[in-house]
Formats: sequence, structure tokens, C-alpha cells
Amino acid sequence: MPDIFTRKAVLVSLLLLITGFTQGCATRGDLSKQGEQAGTDSSMQAAQRAEDAGKPVEVLFHYDRVLQREPGNRHALMGSGRASRDIGELELAEGYFSRVIINNPDDVEALERRGLARILMGRHEQAKKDLQLVTQLSPERWRSWNGLGVLAGIQSDNEASEQFYRKALAILPDYSPLLNNLGYTLMLTRQYAEAEQVLRAGLVHAPNNIGLINNLGLTLAWSGRYDEALKILGNGIGRAQAHNNIGYVAMQKKDYKLAISHFENALKLKPTFYVLAAENLKKARLGLKHRTAVH
Repeated sequence: MPDIFTRKAVLVSLLLLITGFTQGCATRGDLSKQGEQAGTDSSMQAAQRAEDAGKPVEVLFHYDRVLQREPGNRHALMGSGRASRDIGELELAEGYFSRVIINNPDDVEALERRGLARILMGRHEQAKKDLQLVTQLSPERWRSWNGLGVLAGIQSDNEASEQFYRKALAILPDYSPLLNNLGYTLMLTRQYAEAEQVLRAGLVHAPNNIGLINNLGLTLAWSGRYDEALKILGNGIGRAQAHNNIGYVAMQKKDYKLAISHFENALKLKPTFYVLAAENLKKARLGLKHRTAVH
């Protein structure tokens, strides 16, 4: 198995070229313990400044200097893991968090961050084990409950997903992303009245959140309240996409005439751009033709 830290070394080397930093010619044996500690403290402070400034490659560079002196430094490993995640290097992030966990198998922050990274990597069973352990060790960590909700949703276990989101919301009641996740799950299970209530609560705290707007509009459409759905979606995501989304719901409900009407409106609004609406229009016309032939 290739060394997953090779990419990190390349990133650090690139930063050295860009910034002109040098390691210096002194070896570790030449440094006194006091000098080593001063160097570590300086690198830690520089890494924190880089993290605060949103410069993850610089974060990796400074924490790498710390880890050369102290390979088990938890703060540097966690910071390197976060920085790796921020640049999309999920395997690197997983590796850093795993090194923390080797030193302390019950480190809930490292387990949680590794579990969430593993969801993005598609390693769902491993992610589930990490996040379940976190909720056993530290039940107040809402991100782990949310992550378990996401995993249950991926597996189409909407009942479990709903319960996990509710546990996360019991810890952080007004957090819009959690309300969006729960509202979407309630919509999938046809609990439209509660889904609407939850999604509207989310919009109180995040009125411009596109996910909340879209899911509320879809919930209203599934409820048969097409005019309300069009108004909400039109104001949030634009009328062309709103017509397309409502048409899709109508098509799923086998209301092909209504679907065709909405897809045609989407195309009128954006005839050259809205390719998806054209494809959906073809599907709706085929559905109507098949339904007419059958009945």
C-alpha cells in the first residue's frame, strides 16, 4: 500500500518553493532541548495563524516541522488532519486522525473527524463504527448523530435517519443544516405537515438557505400545493428551475399533464439553458402516452 503521506510531502515542498522558507542546516542533534522546544512553539503558533487565515497548505508545512520533532504531537496531528480535509486530501486526513487514535483509542474528536471523513470517502461501514463509538463515549456530540443520520439515509433507512437527526437537534435545536436534514427525511417518508414545520423553522434562522428553500418547495409540491411551491421556489432558485422541480414531482405522482405544463414553462423561461427540463418533458410525454394507451 503506497504511503498516503507522500502527497503531503509534495505540498510542503511546494510551499517551500513559493515562500522561500528553508529548514536550515542544523541537525536535530545540534539543537539543545530548549532550542527544540522554542522551535516547536514557534511552528505551532505559525500553524495556528495560518489556520485562522484559512491557509491549509501553510498549516501542513508548519505542523510538519512539529511532527518531525514530536511525531505523536496530538495538536499537530489534528491540525494536519483538518488542513488535509480542507484541501480535499481525505486519505491524508484519515491517516492523521488514525495516528491520534492509535495513541488514544477513545479520542472522541479524532474518531468523529475520521468518521465524517470516511463518509465522504465512501467507507460507510468504517464511518458508522467510528461515529457509533463516539456517541457511546460522548453522547452530546451532535455531529456524530448527524453523520449517523446521513449514513442511514444513504442506506435508505429513513426511520433510523429521522431518529438520529432528532438526537442531533436535541443537542443543537436551532441549527438550520440539521433542520434541513430532518425536514428532507420527513418529506421522504411523506410526513409533509411536520416536514413543512421543520423546514420553515430552519428558514427563520437561515432565510436564504437554498437547501431549505428547495426542500420546502418540494414538500409543498408533494402535498399538492403547487402554487405555493412555485412561489417559494421561484423566489429562491429561479422560476425556470422551480417549474422543473415541480414538474418532476408531478411526474412522480403520475400527473403527466401538469408535469408537461411545468416543463414547458421551464423551457420557455430558459430555452437554451434548461436541458434537464427538456429531458423531463420527454419522459412526461412518454408517461402520458403510456397511460393513455393503458387506460
